Amino acid sequence: MNKLHNFILRISTWYVWLAFLLGTLAFNVYVMPKAANTLKASCGENVKIPDLEIGYTGGELKGMISFMTEACRNEYYYIATVTDSFYPLVYGLFLFFTIVILYYKTQVPLSKGKLYVFPIATILADFAENLTIGKLLFSKTPSDDYLYHFASAFSMMKWFFAIASAVLILLGIVRWLLHRFQKTA
Repeated sequence: MNKLHNFILRISTWYVWLAFLLGTLAFNVYVMPKAANTLKASCGENVKIPDLEIGYTGGELKGMISFMTEACRNEYYYIATVTDSFYPLVYGLFLFFTIVILYYKTQVPLSKGKLYVFPIATILADFAENLTIGKLLFSKTPSDDYLYHFASAFSMMKWFFAIASAVLILLGIVRWLLHRFQKTA
């Protein structure tokens, strides 16, 4: 595990962080809003899109999918399995490298704990949610009903780990600022 941690520290540079920051901004400002607009055009304004909802139950997801037309399902499937497969990787690695830099590359690095597992868990949960929803979009068998609950659970895990990562980043910034001010005082 130490070899992996040391490798992570070696590749965690400001240039890598900046690349993922710019990628995250590009997705947030251009790619994902364009995908959302494409979905709204294909699905209509009244159809709820799971990825645009913060949390949903298995029953709510089943209801959302049942209101989708064939064209809406096709468009959503493409976005969920292609566009939204790159997005978690980009924003997740931005969170990952931010946490590594704030907690392990500063003048007061943490010696214990691997806090960067939170963004990795976010990425994995987002991938699992997208793949599960992708399968459900064209599922015709009632035996797949349990997958609605899995997708809901993956969504909740994604949001939990993403929020935990954001809190860690905020705490890391406060930690870094306190260290800077104590050093100058």
